[in-house]
Amino acid sequence: MKDTPRQVVASNVVRLRQARGWSQIQLAGAAGLKQTTISAIERAIIDTGIDKLELLGHAFRLPLWALLLPNVDESLFHGDGLGDIVAIYPTLPAEGRQEILRVAERERRYRTTPTHSPPDKN
Repeated sequence: MKDTPRQVVASNVVRLRQARGWSQIQLAGAAGLKQTTISAIERAIIDTGIDKLELLGHAFRLPLWALLLPNVDESLFHGDGLGDIVAIYPTLPAEGRQEILRVAERERRYRTTPTHSPPDKN
């Protein structure tokens, strides 16, 4: 059975934290979160909102979307956004590639592009 996004984030946070030799308290300090929040994220018992993902990504020096990809290899990230996606895409398992495509489709669907300039209010 496929892991839920919450489980993927939990697994990634545990793996990334342990790879750095950090305790939950150290990660909490680096991310600006409480240790109890880190514990709950790692046990996949709370929803991790976009704000917390951003804080965790910053602490790990990864883009926040990397935390949503199953078993992603952090050594492929160089911090240049789209270049990271292009570099990492072929190395991802099928579910990781599907997740990127799903997010891209959602972005296309909800992107608001003005078709004309708003009227002047003067």
